Amino acid sequence: MYNLTVYASDHLVPAYCDKNGWTIIQSRGQHGNQKDLFYKGWKDYEDGFGVAGNKYVPFSLANVNLMVLSFVQEMSTGLD
Repeated sequence: MYNLTVYASDHLVPAYCDKNGWTIIQSRGQHGNQKDLFYKGWKDYEDGFGVAGNKYVPFSLANVNLMVLSFVQEMSTGLD
């Protein structure tokens, strides 16, 4: 677990880094969750939900934070 500093603010975003150094932006939690787990409204994704780093709880980093973080510098995305 670590905190990302959002560009040009004092706002800290809790984030989780996997063993390869990638920041996790979304995780579905343990297998066996209901199929509609990520069928949420725009506001849920805008604000983010869940707990970063908890493998049993679904997680999505807030879209507004993703936008700010990716605006500051070039980023790479990986899917696993």
